[in-house]
Amino acid sequence: MMRSWRSFVFAVALAVGCTSLAAQEITLPNKSDSLRFAIIGDSGTGDANQLRVAQALWAAHQKFPYEFVLMMGDNIYGGEATKDFDRKFLAPYKPILGAGIKFYAALGNHDTPNQAYYKQFNMNGERFYTFKPKNGVRFFALDSNYMDPKQLVWLEKELAASGSDWKIAFFHHPIYSSGGTHGSDLALRDQLEPLFLKYKVDAVFAGHDQCPAGLAGKAVGPGPGYGGWRKTGRLQTVPGDQMDRQRARQFLLDEFDRHSMFSVRRPLSRRS
Repeated sequence: MMRSWRSFVFAVALAVGCTSLAAQEITLPNKSDSLRFAIIGDSGTGDANQLRVAQALWAAHQKFPYEFVLMMGDNIYGGEATKDFDRKFLAPYKPILGAGIKFYAALGNHDTPNQAYYKQFNMNGERFYTFKPKNGVRFFALDSNYMDPKQLVWLEKELAASGSDWKIAFFHHPIYSSGGTHGSDLALRDQLEPLFLKYKVDAVFAGHDQCPAGLAGKAVGPGPGYGGWRKTGRLQTVPGDQMDRQRARQFLLDEFDRHSMFSVRRPLSRRS
């Protein structure tokens, strides 16, 4: 299938306060046959901010029924006893989990490799893995804490054999970031970007700077309520990562159809 002129449309839903997202219009195509998902990152604090975002994420599902949630790492800060997973994951996302919505996690620098064995993270005991939620779309979860030769060989093999129209990678450390705390991981960029370009990876998501970042092609001008990107020969940052740097205060909503990816930025008002 020819993929020339495929467009990539990206934006952000940013949750920073107590306003209900359900009260705001979600201007996404919301097609019944498209793939809809959400993204969180740097979220596992167990504090009030995480709870507010979790509530807004669940409220968003009422109007935008995403099928699963990607986790960009730093899934559980601090201890990783059963009580920590209960307080920092199961309790905040109880309604979402109760609806049968799966979470797919990548490891962050505050996570231990043992999280790969936590059933609700759907990592199946692996630091890096791939899954295909729908024909034509495949996701690649990477462990950016330790990008060893074994992982790179695996990634190239999986990308080459994918055959998917859409290829999406996600991991913790951004290879491009305008975040002021950590910024771009240049060493990781040198390792991954050549593979992403060689095998025409369509989108890359990361966290770490507490502002989930996306990579796509060159901006070709926004339409009403959207920003639009078409595939080019290089990756670059997509507008949207200059956001509130406070962890656990934001999430992304995204939608793929056969030819395009859509999302929308919906900031919430701060708690006064």
